[in-house]
Amino acid sequence: MKAYNQFIKFLRVIFNNFSGIFLLFLSLSCIKPQKTHYSFWKDYYNLQVEIRKLDSNLSYSKVLSGNYAKDDFAKLQKNETAVSFLSLAGDRKLGQWNLEWYPDTSKQHDYLFLQTFEQKEWKGNQILLVDRNIKSNWNGFYPKDFFLWLDSFISLVQKEEKIENIYTLSPSIEFLCQTFECYFATNEGYSELEFQFTEKTKSRFPDFYQRFANRLEKSKFKLKITIDKHQNDTLEIFNSPKSIIFHFPKNTDANFKQPKHIHFEFDIKINAYGVQYDIKGLQYELSVKLDKNIDQLYGKFTKYKERKLQGNFLYFIPTGIIDFFIPGNLDEYLGQSLHLLVYGSSGKGGSHLSAVYEKKGNLQVNQISSHTEIMFSKFSLFGADTNKVVRPENDFFLQWENTLLLDLNRH
Repeated sequence: MKAYNQFIKFLRVIFNNFSGIFLLFLSLSCIKPQKTHYSFWKDYYNLQVEIRKLDSNLSYSKVLSGNYAKDDFAKLQKNETAVSFLSLAGDRKLGQWNLEWYPDTSKQHDYLFLQTFEQKEWKGNQILLVDRNIKSNWNGFYPKDFFLWLDSFISLVQKEEKIENIYTLSPSIEFLCQTFECYFATNEGYSELEFQFTEKTKSRFPDFYQRFANRLEKSKFKLKITIDKHQNDTLEIFNSPKSIIFHFPKNTDANFKQPKHIHFEFDIKINAYGVQYDIKGLQYELSVKLDKNIDQLYGKFTKYKERKLQGNFLYFIPTGIIDFFIPGNLDEYLGQSLHLLVYGSSGKGGSHLSAVYEKKGNLQVNQISSHTEIMFSKFSLFGADTNKVVRPENDFFLQWENTLLLDLNRH
């Protein structure tokens, strides 16, 4: 079911691709210019711009983004074991990126992306085992730097009383407040920061607004983040129909600078066409090891407490009737998808990631690997995603990352 796949994609943004949440908090916490960090993220940003420009084979670009159809998947090459795969290499020369689909992987590259898609039958359904490996060698930023920034930002919001006092310190936060309506408040136990979708969001980034504002209206989520079992010092992210809201704990004993274990707990309700899908207590564990020359992270889903499907499709058609139009029983399909996410088809573990950032002499080697299992067939309660390729200047996330560079390169 594609609605569920969209939900899984959302979770992957938060969890599996941890660089996404790093960017999210990084832009909230870049208080001091950092030249070495600027160099790292400049390479990252320029690479993302060049990847967005790749239109010589749109099917590859769609697979790379995760928004693909069966026809796109059929165009992938197969390796020696007949497993479909996609690879992309990037090399820098005079500050410019040269990209190549299906490169010679025996050569050294500044950036190398490899993703395999192994088809498998499980409980009468076709599923995909997706393994992604990314290796890069640009320098200047480690996960330990992110945690230092997060700690400094939490210290800042504990002291400030006006949003203006915060975004004057940061072009990236000012950019967010020019794109959304920003609200900031302090309470006894936490500080609250809210970003609200409005008409100015829609006018600046219409594709972003259409996709994400629609999902906010149809869903309600809460993400609770706990550092090293400090249950009373939870950082929370949740939504209203038009806003994303952050609660930062006050007077916390949690060590945000050097965490060893981070616990995520996620609740979500999806409401669409009269059907409500409710998941409670979806849990993810991230182990963190920060040393002088190497940072290591390992994350995985561990369990969920409850899931429930109820309502009538289009408000009057029982869900059993629409089973005819989708791959199998709707409730069973959703349950199997969640089982793959958390436990996997073998029962030995579902989606997980590992990341290693290591300094080797003057070189920094960054390696991120992830494994995910998903249902091959798709169906959507949210409606189909557009296959439109957004130009870099109209891409909210790229422009956001660009203002992050301004944060890091201020004088």
